[in-house]
Amino acid sequence: MRSLALDQVGLAFAHLINGDLDEAVSVGSAATDTAGQVQSDRVRVQLREFYLEVKTRDDPAGAGLSQQIRDTLAARDHLT
Repeated sequence: MRSLALDQVGLAFAHLINGDLDEAVSVGSAATDTAGQVQSDRVRVQLREFYLEVKTRDDPAGAGLSQQIRDTLAARDHLT
């Protein structure tokens, strides 16, 4: 599950960098769901970096994903 979460976050990040916000949101949501099922600091760090990047886009399409990531990370006390 950890590898899957890391792969999903990486893929979501790639979509975001390439300007495909809709796909980044879709894959990022799946990554967030997977990340919520594993206890891995590495996954949480990658997810937090993705969150920060999504947040800088300030696009309404990413608002729901930002909240989902925030909730997932806050549940584990990893978001400051």
